[in-house]
Amino acid sequence: YWVLVKNECGSDRDTITISACPFEYLYVPSSFTPNYDELNDEFKVYTTPLGSFNLSVYNRKGQLLYHTENMQRGWNGFYEGELCPTGMYIWTLYYRKPGNKTVSLLTGTVLLKQ
Repeated sequence: YWVLVKNECGSDRDTITISACPFEYLYVPSSFTPNYDELNDEFKVYTTPLGSFNLSVYNRKGQLLYHTENMQRGWNGFYEGELCPTGMYIWTLYYRKPGNKTVSLLTGTVLLKQ
C-alpha cells in the first residue's frame, strides 16, 4: 500500500506491506465434567487449524484410553463403554503448524470430575 502523509511541515509518502497471518491459538483445559449438562462435557483441545494433530489420553497406568487425529473431536470420559472414574488423566498432543515440518509435543494432565 502507498501511504501519503501531509501536515504543516509538508508531505511524504512511503510503501507499507501488510501480511495476513492466521491467529495462532492453542488452549488445553485442565478439567472437564462429562455429566451431559452441555458445559465442559468433553476434554477437547481448542486451536486454530493445524497441519497435523494427534491427541491421546492415558490413565495413570499408561493405558491408552482415547486417541484422535481430528481437531474437532474430544474425549467424553468413556473407555470401552464405561465412564472412567473421577481422577487425573495424562494427555499427549503432537501437532504441526501448517507449512511447518517441525512436530511439537505438549503433555499434561486433565481432571475428570463426575
